[in-house]
Order: sequence, then C-alpha cells, then structure tokens
Amino acid sequence: MVRFYTVSSARTVIGSAFGGLIYITLPEGLKLADQTITVTGAIKAPVMTEGMTAKQWAAVLAASPAPWGEVVTSKLVISTPRSSLATVTDPADQVLECSDGQPCVDGRHQRQPPFSYAHPA
Repeated sequence: MVRFYTVSSARTVIGSAFGGLIYITLPEGLKLADQTITVTGAIKAPVMTEGMTAKQWAAVLAASPAPWGEVVTSKLVISTPRSSLATVTDPADQVLECSDGQPCVDGRHQRQPPFSYAHPA
C-alpha cells in the first residue's frame, strides 16, 4: 500500500495503521537546504548499501528495530522485511545478482513479500 501526502502547511500530520517507510520528495528546483523537515514518531529503517562491510551492516541492523528496511544498489532499491535483512551477515558476499540479473538477498529472489516501488505522481 502506498499513500502520498502533499505538504500544504507548516505542519502536516500523516499516519498509517500499516506502518512502512517514509519517502520525502521535493518539487523540482527546491533544494533541501531551503527547508527544515522534522519527522517524529518514526523509527529509522535499516538500509544496506553496496560496499558495506559485515561490521557496518551488523551495526546498522542492531541500531534499528524497524520492521522494514531497504537494500540499495546502484540500479535498484528493494524494500523488504527486517526478517529477510537479518539473514544477511556479510553484504559483500550475500547481496548478489542472481543468474537472471535480478537482485537477491542471501541467494534468494526477494519476491515474497513483494517489491516496494512508488512512482512519483
């Protein structure tokens, strides 16, 4: 489930009974330095990036109890449950491309639960 909210005042309150990741997109031409954004009541999600060491990944995962996180590569971002991310002990060895070129975590396609993708409106 994806929900979009437009910031229309100095304070915008959003929420979801389902939880999930929060993405903030800015209008074209607006630089983040021009604005202050404060998010409260959220938990920082674990994000695994290319080149991350096992020690770095363990620290990121330990610092976040969030139920969802992301694997970020140069070509794709996959949102996946923490339970899948927790199986990865060494990102350099376990975050691979499967034989058909699709990203994998621990050698398995991340098709269940489904990929998370939100196309900008």
